[in-house]
Amino acid sequence: MATALNPRFQDAGLDGNGGAILEEPVLVNGFFFKRVTKRRADQARLAGASFGERLVALIRFLMKTFLSMQSRQRSWRISLAIALSGLVFAAQARSADVARAPGGSWPLATLQAQASATVRQDVVRIVLASEVTGATQAAVAKDLGERVGAALGDARKTPGVNASSGDYHVWPVTDKAGKITTWRGRGEIVLESTDFAAASQLAGRLSDRLSVVNLAFSVSPARRGAEESRLLQDAVRAFRARAQALAAALGFDGYRIREVQLHDGGGYRPVARTMAAPSQADVPLGAGTEMITVSLQGTIFLRSAKK
Repeated sequence: MATALNPRFQDAGLDGNGGAILEEPVLVNGFFFKRVTKRRADQARLAGASFGERLVALIRFLMKTFLSMQSRQRSWRISLAIALSGLVFAAQARSADVARAPGGSWPLATLQAQASATVRQDVVRIVLASEVTGATQAAVAKDLGERVGAALGDARKTPGVNASSGDYHVWPVTDKAGKITTWRGRGEIVLESTDFAAASQLAGRLSDRLSVVNLAFSVSPARRGAEESRLLQDAVRAFRARAQALAAALGFDGYRIREVQLHDGGGYRPVARTMAAPSQADVPLGAGTEMITVSLQGTIFLRSAKK
């Protein structure tokens, strides 16, 4: 007994059981489908089906037809079935993506905007080191530990300067035969401060016991965060202005944001400069500038095309 087809399946060219309704070929938007031959239904309204529905219907029919063939090439059938399953998934994903658009099928556009500023570096990092040579490992480690420990203790008494231990290691020195002849050791302390004058004076006082081996400047986290927050507002305004200009240039009334990604300039890596300061003299300091950038990259819907 014939029953009426569900219009949803009929529109997509399906019979409601995973198969396609077939007979005379009909060309719709570049795809061949066939007319409904069952007495209970009129011609499938394929023109009203979405691209994804038409593609899914065609691929399902091909899968069902191909898998029903009796062939010895079973491996080929399995491979093609997997490939067709991937196409079905892609078509369904595309159809779902279009369905999420506020306008149903609004076109998409990708654009980017950024804001930058030059900021004065406000943090100095000074590394001082001491090297010791001795006959035994224990003697070198003891001597080096005393020197570095005393200098670190004095440095930590200076307000406004953060002093910490740096690299520390002891190693043997061998002759051509591989025999240990002496031992050497090297220890560092690191000074960091936003008070350049205090850091310079401290490094000068310690230079009779340790040598200044490198010097670097950077922007403090607090200043960087404040500047990035300000630049974010500028980048957002630039993104909105560019989106509106793009929509107007292409003949659309406006836009709607689909997604936005935020990118900053990343952490700044200070460039170390090797130097040596005269004993008991203040270390000369001269900070530079740094470029901080915040950028936005996103996708927008172009809506309401002008007639």
